[in-house]
Amino acid sequence: MKLLLPLFVGPADLEQMFDPFPASLLEHQVIGQLNNSYRKYQRIEADVLVMFGGKSGLDWVTEATKALDAVLSSVAVREFPKLDHFGPGKTGPLEAATVAGTFF
Repeated sequence: MKLLLPLFVGPADLEQMFDPFPASLLEHQVIGQLNNSYRKYQRIEADVLVMFGGKSGLDWVTEATKALDAVLSSVAVREFPKLDHFGPGKTGPLEAATVAGTFF
């Protein structure tokens, strides 16, 4: 990934991505191990906030959000139509922080 990303991502974005890269790889390994285990999340009793950028360009985000909405007992789903995956850190930190602050 580290060799391929520079072909698709600009230098400023690369710097932002490479710092958390080791943690991101670990996160994706865990996601792979837990694939399709989201039904177990119905045991979660806490209020859950799911936020996503509407311009992510990833078809699976909508399906994943619907699946979580269906299994979580108390979920608030918030789409940011103008933001992509990195929106909260680049172009929409105030918007995302406002929603999170209101939720918590």
